[in-house]
Amino acid sequence: MSTISDWSTQIQLRPI
Repeated sequence: MSTISDWSTQIQLRPI
């Protein structure tokens, strides 16, 4: 489960 790590970072930069 290494995808959540990248996903969380993108959300912070781009909170949809």
